[in-house]
Amino acid sequence: MAAKCEHARKNVVWSNVNAYGEPFEGGRQLRHQCADCGRLLANHLAHRLATPSTPDVDIAALKRYREREEQQWKDQVRFWDEKRERERVEWFEAHSKYLQTDQWQEKRDAVLERENNLCQGCRAALAVHIHHTSYDHWPNELLFELVALCADCHERAHRRKLR
Repeated sequence: MAAKCEHARKNVVWSNVNAYGEPFEGGRQLRHQCADCGRLLANHLAHRLATPSTPDVDIAALKRYREREEQQWKDQVRFWDEKRERERVEWFEAHSKYLQTDQWQEKRDAVLERENNLCQGCRAALAVHIHHTSYDHWPNELLFELVALCADCHERAHRRKLR
């Protein structure tokens, strides 16, 4: 947790918990707690700054802050997961269209010709698939990034990538 808070109002409080609201050993510490959001700031203060009326940390406010922060993280993770999934779907749609083009067909034919229509995985079966070893140059692949494979070897290559 960062030691800064953007809010201006800070209270000096006695604390025997960490920034996550968990108890710690070692006695009480004098710290700042944001009066607006409840965040417990990391910097410890000199005990001489305390007064007889210095309150204890507001645990309820700290817990509300932690819950809001956790929800923000969950929302951000969900946003990036959804974005990644949209991009994945868009890429597969574009790739499917690309596989229907003359440009792809020419590359596919060149790879099959180079390999004499023989699977480069088992060297025993006829090649029926062209497998990308890299998508670094997609859709302008270099021919060495493409390999001819039979259905079984192509399936094995994809199972390995999923692990």
